[in-house]
Amino acid sequence: MLFARFHHIYTHKFESAYADDDTLKHAKREWATALQDFPLAAIEKTIDAVRLRHAWPPTIAEFLATLSEEARPDDLPEARDAYQEACIHAGRPLQHHWRHPAVYHAASRTGFFRLRSETEQQVWPDFRRYYQELALSLCKGHELSEPRQPSLPPPTDTGPALDVTAWCERHAADPKAVAHLFHYMELPRGSQIRHNFRQRALAALQAQQLPVADLPE
Repeated sequence: MLFARFHHIYTHKFESAYADDDTLKHAKREWATALQDFPLAAIEKTIDAVRLRHAWPPTIAEFLATLSEEARPDDLPEARDAYQEACIHAGRPLQHHWRHPAVYHAASRTGFFRLRSETEQQVWPDFRRYYQELALSLCKGHELSEPRQPSLPPPTDTGPALDVTAWCERHAADPKAVAHLFHYMELPRGSQIRHNFRQRALAALQAQQLPVADLPE
């Protein structure tokens, strides 16, 4: 059906693209594999669209890109609208009611931090690719999970707490000048990054001639 319609639509251009029986045979096999999971109605709708867009028979990639747009579910936003929604709500993705789960999943695969911090030129191609993949999956009849609040990780072992205010009073230190040096105690105990920040804190406190013997590891 597909190649018969292509032949009628593109006539001599189709014959030029598939000039011999062997080429046509291999092409039919590749197209059949690529489209085997899509409903006939989606394929027919896409053929109607590509004949208005392409002067020559489309490639499989071009056909699938058109299918993801023209045969997508009615409640699935266009890619540009989805991208704008993803950028606007990338800061608090789990507090937003997404228009469609595909928008959330495309944003998640792209990276919420990237959507917040990188330029459209950098991010849009990746988002569009992921969104197209999800749209094609939906066209095949697959379902997407709803965004879910992630479970909280177990509490981090940071060791015994230190009353920084009391420590500063005990050693006549200015809290505004040294409080930031104690942030290492918020890091996981035994980790290399905690050790590194503790060493910097010790050096800074000793430079101010403050005692460090009573500081936690």
